[in-house]
Amino acid sequence: MYAVKKPDKVDPNEKRLGKWLNCALSYEPLREPCVIDKLGNIFNKGAPVEALLGKKLPKEFRHIKGLKDMINIKLLMIPGKQSDAADGAMFQCPLTGLEFNGKYKFFALRNCGLVVSAKALKEVKSSACLVCHKDFVESVDVAPANATK
Repeated sequence: MYAVKKPDKVDPNEKRLGKWLNCALSYEPLREPCVIDKLGNIFNKGAPVEALLGKKLPKEFRHIKGLKDMINIKLLMIPGKQSDAADGAMFQCPLTGLEFNGKYKFFALRNCGLVVSAKALKEVKSSACLVCHKDFVESVDVAPANATK
């Protein structure tokens, strides 16, 4: 008989980049304004709002009941990068300059919405955001971005 063609393998780097550069719901490139849910999924703000209004939210996001379940976040654009660039990360940590591309862990501060790298939180022992100076408690006010299961 004829050989059955095997499905193409997905490049793990492309899969990782897709998760960090695109909205978890609409799969469009991330652009301001963005939000993050309690599980760390990152969305363009319009995508979950439209899905909630149309009652068409997929089952994997059923924990989102309204806008209260999401945190408005601020992503710092890499200077000189185009918003539609397909060659890698478009955002970076405002403190360390690490690229927001999945190679490094990032966290969102719930009280101010700033997204910073784990390295920045580890190296700078402070109970206040170094950009906006709002106080936070690391065990409560820090949400992981794109956390793995």
